[in-house]
Amino acid sequence: QTLKYPISKLTLVVPPLTSESQQKQIKQFCFEKLAVAELLISTGGAFSLYTTGRVEGLVVNIGDTTCFSQSILQNQSIFDYRFISKIGGRQIAQKLLNQVYQVRTNFGFSEHAFGDQAYDLELAYDMKHKLAEITPFNSTQGVEFQLPDGSQLVVQKQQITQACQCLFDTQTEQPGLVELIQRQMNEVPLELHKKLYKNIVITGGSSSIKGLGEKILDSIKKKDLEIEVFGPKNRQYACFQ
Repeated sequence: QTLKYPISKLTLVVPPLTSESQQKQIKQFCFEKLAVAELLISTGGAFSLYTTGRVEGLVVNIGDTTCFSQSILQNQSIFDYRFISKIGGRQIAQKLLNQVYQVRTNFGFSEHAFGDQAYDLELAYDMKHKLAEITPFNSTQGVEFQLPDGSQLVVQKQQITQACQCLFDTQTEQPGLVELIQRQMNEVPLELHKKLYKNIVITGGSSSIKGLGEKILDSIKKKDLEIEVFGPKNRQYACFQ
């Protein structure tokens, strides 16, 4: 049935691995069943790229449970190559939580500070949001984080960096961020490398990690190419702006 109040224009964000046949089914449903007059379908990475004023570039989207890379040229995902990895912010939060548990064991924090695993994970997400940063591994500085019972937990920056490092060294068969970028480049004609390397955009709900762009840049340095990594403001929800 058509909607009581027909939608004249509709924008849909689809998962990165949505196939062309699936998109055709979505379009058919929207036009025939919903009586949509105009329809735009794309991935969150593409919409995030557009918020930076670009219509071409290589997007690296970092979510809670997955990351993906996508090449876009003149508003189109070129060659339909999109690579995905099952890593994300949840792994960072879990690693931070493991370190917190270790501190609790070693230093005997109040039993009210921890205990419920689901709540503890929520606490770890809060830590990730407030403290996540990639710094040199030789950093000996610590940062304070207030626990629910009012006590202060001191977390070493090196520990935070180690937790964030899982985005690059997954220690599993899943590719890290740099490998996602390299896989994209391996599928793109050589003449497009220069353009894409100068327009690498990081987005997604878990992309607001201090030093993330610099870490990516340092990891893919090439002598013969200029590489630029952009992290747009409010990139956590850029695709919805």
